[in-house]
Formats: sequence, C-alpha cells, structure tokens
Amino acid sequence: MRRLGVFLLAAILFFSPIKSALAASTTGAVYYGFEGYKLLLNSVKFNDKIPAWSYRDAVRVTALSLLKGVGDGKFHPEEKISREEAIAIALRLAGKEADAQKMLDQKTAEYYTNMIDSSEWAVGYLFTAANEGYIIPGDIYTEEWKSKASREEFAAYIGRALGYTPAYGMDQQLAYSFDDSSLFNRDYIPFIEPVLKDGIMVGNSRGTFNPKGMITRGQVAVILGRILDKYPEKFGITKMKATVTGIIHNSTDYIMRADDGSSFTISTDDRRGIVVLNNSSVTDGLKISQNVDIYMKGNTPYLIEVLGNEKVSKSIQNGEVISADKGTVNIRSDAGERSYRITPYTNITLDGKRVSEDELMPGQYVSFTEEYGDIVELAINGEVENPGYSEPGRFYYSGSVVEIDSGHILIRDDSGNTNSLPIPSYVSVNVKPGDLVKAYLNNDGTVSSIEKVEDNMEYAYLYRGRLSSVVGNKLQLDDAQRFDNFRWSDTPSLRLAVSREGQIYDDNMPGSDVQSYIGDYVYVITRMEYGEEMAYRIVVENGHMKEYVDDIDSVDKVAGRFTLPDTDVYIGDGSVILKDGKMVTIDSLERDQTVLTLLDRMGSSNVAPLVMVLDSQPAVRIVWGRIDHINSTTFEADKMYELNGNDWKRVSDLGELYISDDTYIIDRLGDATVISPEEFLNDRYERHPVYENEYFYAAMDGDEVIGMVIFGNDNSDDIRFVTARFDSMSKNSLANLTDMLEYSSFTDKWAPGPSKGYVWTQDALVIKNGRISSMDDIKNGTQLYILLDDSLNGLLIVCGEE
Repeated sequence: MRRLGVFLLAAILFFSPIKSALAASTTGAVYYGFEGYKLLLNSVKFNDKIPAWSYRDAVRVTALSLLKGVGDGKFHPEEKISREEAIAIALRLAGKEADAQKMLDQKTAEYYTNMIDSSEWAVGYLFTAANEGYIIPGDIYTEEWKSKASREEFAAYIGRALGYTPAYGMDQQLAYSFDDSSLFNRDYIPFIEPVLKDGIMVGNSRGTFNPKGMITRGQVAVILGRILDKYPEKFGITKMKATVTGIIHNSTDYIMRADDGSSFTISTDDRRGIVVLNNSSVTDGLKISQNVDIYMKGNTPYLIEVLGNEKVSKSIQNGEVISADKGTVNIRSDAGERSYRITPYTNITLDGKRVSEDELMPGQYVSFTEEYGDIVELAINGEVENPGYSEPGRFYYSGSVVEIDSGHILIRDDSGNTNSLPIPSYVSVNVKPGDLVKAYLNNDGTVSSIEKVEDNMEYAYLYRGRLSSVVGNKLQLDDAQRFDNFRWSDTPSLRLAVSREGQIYDDNMPGSDVQSYIGDYVYVITRMEYGEEMAYRIVVENGHMKEYVDDIDSVDKVAGRFTLPDTDVYIGDGSVILKDGKMVTIDSLERDQTVLTLLDRMGSSNVAPLVMVLDSQPAVRIVWGRIDHINSTTFEADKMYELNGNDWKRVSDLGELYISDDTYIIDRLGDATVISPEEFLNDRYERHPVYENEYFYAAMDGDEVIGMVIFGNDNSDDIRFVTARFDSMSKNSLANLTDMLEYSSFTDKWAPGPSKGYVWTQDALVIKNGRISSMDDIKNGTQLYILLDDSLNGLLIVCGEE
C-alpha cells in the first residue's frame, strides 16, 4: 500500500505542470494585464505623505487617470487646484476629453492671438466647456483660469458633468440649510443642490459649506472616489467583485471566481501586469482567497483593490484526520473521506495558535474551511480526550466576538482570521462584541454552545495629563483628568502600574521607552488585570491631536475607515476601539453612534489612535410592550419595543417570550409584589387574565425572560432611561449616583444630568451579568442602566462594567 502511495505521489508530481498549464483553459475568459503597469505602479507609489483619509482615493483616481499627476512622483494632496484643472476634471467625467483634445488643435492660434489667461493644455477644455454650457463663452478671454477654483465652482461643474437635473425653487433645500448659504453664487445653486443630495460633496460639522474656500487635490480625490463608487460607468470603467481561487504559471496567472459563480483568468508576465491596492500600500501581486474589486477599462484590468480577508462561499466542516502528507491531508467528515490540498496560504492553527502542516497527525479532530479543493483554514483541537472519536460539541473555535447578527456569530481568532458560525435558535447567546469566547461546534458546523472566557481583560478608564515621572513599572500623571460619561473630570495626581502588554504610540507608530516621553502630554487607556487597574495603551500628544465628540455618518468596514461630519477617520494597526468595556474592532462601529475620536490632523496619518463609543447600552436586551395572551410557558407581546442604541425600536417579529422557573417577576400594578412564574402563567386549570393587556419591561436572554416588571398602562409615559455610576448606598435603599446621563429623544443625544443624583431601589429589578441580583452585589463605580419613574423609583437596574 505504501509503494502504491509513493507511485501515485510521483505521478502527481510528474504531471502537475501539465495540470497547471491546462487550468487556465478551463476557467472561462482570459484578461491580460496592463502593458504599462510598471509606469502606473510607480506613479501611485507616491513619494510624499498622503493623509490616510484620502490615500485610497488618491491611488484609485491616479491609477485610473481620473486626476492627473504633476509629474514629480508626488500627489501633493494639500495643493489647491486651479479653475482650468477643475474644468478639465469635469469634462473628463462627462466623457468630453476627446472633444477637448480636438478643440486644442483648432484653437491654438486663437490662444496666442487673444492671450487667454490659461495654460496652453487647457485651451481646448475651455472652449469645449463654453460649447457645453459650463462657462459663458466671453469669459474665456476675461477670466483668470490659472487662479484657484472655489468649492462652489467645482461643485457646479461636477453637477453639470454628472447630468443631474438642475434644482430650482422649493427643490433648493440643502444648499440653503448651511449657515453660510448667503455666500453662494446663486447661478451655481441649481447644479450644487443635486450634488449635495447625492452625497458627492458635503459640508462640515459647523454647519457651513465654505463656498468661497479653495479645494485641494486630496479633497478632489475623495469626491471623485465617491463618484467612482456610485457611477463607475461615467469614467468608462467596469467594476466587478471576485475572489482569487488559484495561482498558476509560476505565480503570474490568477484564477478568479466572480460573484455570479463564473471563473476567469487574469494573466500577467514581465510586460503585462496588474496594480494592486491593498489597504495602505500598492503592489503587483495577489494571494489566494483575497476578495477584490477589479476596475476594468474594456477588457484590461487597470487596478485591483483588495477588500479584506473574509472568504466567500465558505462552509466550516468538522472531521477526523486519516492521514497527512506534504501538501495533502485526508479527512473523514459527514461528507465522507476526501483528500484536500494544503497550500502555502493555508492557515493551520492548534488551539488557536498558528502551526505548520507538520503538526497534522492521524486521529486529530479538526475544523476546516475548504474552497475548490484547497484547505483555506484548518484548526486542530488538541484537547479532545479520544482523538479518534469525533464527539459533537467537543471541538471549539476560540477568539474575539466581532458581530452577532441574523443567526450567526462572527469570531476573529489570534491570527486575525474571521469565521462566521451559524447559531441555531435554541442556543442561548449572552455575549457581545469584544468578548473572548469559545464557540463549541456540532458536527454540522453549527454552534452547540458559547462559553465566555472569564479572564478577558476589560478596559477601565481613559486619562489624559502630563507624564511627570516613570519609576520602575509605574508612571505618574500630573494635572490628570479622567473621561467618564461624555466629560473630562479632574482627578488627583495619578500613579499607575504599566501592564506587561502595555504599548506606547507616538504619531501612530509604536514607541520604545516610556521614560523618553517624560514631560509630554499623554492619553492613557487603562484596563483591569485580575483586579488591578493598569496602563495598557499610552498615546503621546504630538501638538496636532484633536478630540472629536460626534455622531458617525458612515462606516466602511472593508477599507477600515468611518466618517464624521467634519472628517474621515482611518483605523490602523495601533488603533484602539473601546465599546461597552471591551476592546472591539471596526465591525462594531455603526452609523449614528456617538464616539470620542482622538485624531492626529497633521502629516499623512489621520489614523485614530483611540475611538471610544459613547452610546449607553446595557449588556442584555431590554424590551417593553403590552402583555397579550398568556400561555402555559410563554406569553405573546403586543406593541413591543427594544432598546437599540439610544432609542426604542419597534420589534416587527414579536414571537413568544419564554418564562422559565428562574424568571423573576415584579407586579407593580399596586404595591410592588414579587410573584412566581406559576402565578403569572396560565395552565389548563387556572388562568390569570388580570395581567393580560398590562404593560411590562423585561431583561431578556434571547427569547427567554430573565426578569420582568409589570406596571399599569396609564403610567408608561412617565418612565425614563438613564445611565450613571453607582457611588454609595444610603439608608432606606437610596442609591447615590454620579455622572448621570439622561437620553433626550428630542435632541437624540445623551445629556449630562446633575453631578450627583439618586434613585430608590427597594422595589427595583436588578440584573448583573445577565442574572437576577441585588444592589448589595454592586460595587462602587459600576456603570448602571436604570429605568425609573418620575418619583425616582427604580423599576429595572442593569449592571454594566465594574
């Protein structure tokens, strides 16, 4: 048997070149790389610093010739564009560049005769713009076209080039909503209005548009990037999504699979190649399993952008290793026994740690992801007691929770890879983004249970101050302040031990010795490590740092950036995102969240070393509604709402809410009384219609009610939702609070309340760690989420981080 295996291996090695050569012929269309790719690649390897908020668009518009370079290998993002450049960009967008080039030959003599104040290259564009109605013909000879273009002028040209219907009269709304609308040239507004409505250009957080301000090349790149994303056909570009499924011919030809399932090949060689934009760098190669956007002109790929590492059309399988040889592994799973290829790009882990394929041995229980016969990811479970027996629920996938949505949980492991695991409806999920978990799997790849890793480090506070000394592993901050519930508050001189995993960042780059920054102003993020508060991340203030507290306009999770009303923000390797006491990824950011963003506005960084989500949200689901029909183990809810972010959102699919033997129920229809689940539920012998049609608040674990408060339907409007920190407990169940915030639906904001407040807790339902608790178990400084009435009686109190 072994001799036969050797013979087969030799045969495979002998014939493998022929198989690779034939692969291209079986993958549909063949697209050849761009002949001038080397020059193009050099043109987008800019020698100057490009701000992160405009880098991606600067590369894209330059590579696709939407914005011309200046010929010195630099992009010059801060350089203001001229009026003649603005017209040329607009005509290029409108597909009139060929007309402009022809016009240049006809009008060169007229240029010299009449001394038009423009560059010679721009003459054809000016006359074409006059013919197309962009400018008045007589202005060609009287205007200074080399002068700088204004924002309103550029917006009006773009509006014409995109072919928008001009807006007049009552349709002119957005332009007149700006505080500086009186500064607009009224002739421009009909073409600016649709540009604003389509989101191609925006104002700033101060409520102004700055119509007379100059516009830079970096800003133009972002504007053209938005147009490219919405209307690539305007530039004569076809954009398609695909996944790299194979590499052949000495790593120069790429087998691609399009979203529609079809396959094709991108062929390259020394003369014809590709330009690849991958996050913050450009290169000329791709890797297996990368998801990409391909920008085509005709049948030629001019630019390929890597979108991320998530795989498409993947399914996680479990099985037992039967045998393993170099480049091959045989696995027995529910699909039977099959042989899979191990490639140089296969990610193999043992209990979450990256290992080589030499660790594969017969009898191991593994979870793996296969694409087109190749193993993309393979996780070995080293904790199975009987490795020859694949027991359901014994294998687990560990990592940090990224997202929970639509019956799936997305987990990122230590290697940075993500897996989306399906969760059956009967599995209880009481974790949130940022939690470290073990997701135990059934043989079909579904989650059987989720275990939260208890020693997960949680962040404690954010401080700022002057670093005055470092002694041993302790640092001292003078003039220190702590950020808590939307505001900075003074704190005494602060000494903190530095975590072993602590890092210092200067200008978004890792620093070395903390001692070298004595005297500098710093931000310090602390976290609780086994009961002790320790400095985990130190960010040096470089003089250009600015704090933003604003709502997120949009999130681009693929590009790793989000937008605030006044700026774009990029998330880098050194960025820390804090939410609900956890360190999370950009996947947890959403539109309309309020965030504190620390941002360096100088140089090329624009990468946020810190983003803190300020939206107050309990760790468990909180719902309210009207009790409809009560059954033997469940009840039906009518007009049910769920606390979502800062507001109550109507729940469309109500379903049934389950009452268990452990559900804690308080009846507040009269005097507050604790009733048993049996007293609330109906069975065939006894019914309790007294509770039907009454209103309730409930803390939920999935569809199961942890605890609920029943109250009369005549006082639901008196209930308020606040967040605060627990300070101390006085007599008669009076809880003293600090840093109280109350949500205003009128302003859609959390507003600071009095510096000290209180709430009566004697009849409150208290939830801690997703279970029924009491105020005696709440530590000083704990974040609380409280539902209270106008008499400051607490109905429901949920414990946050301590």
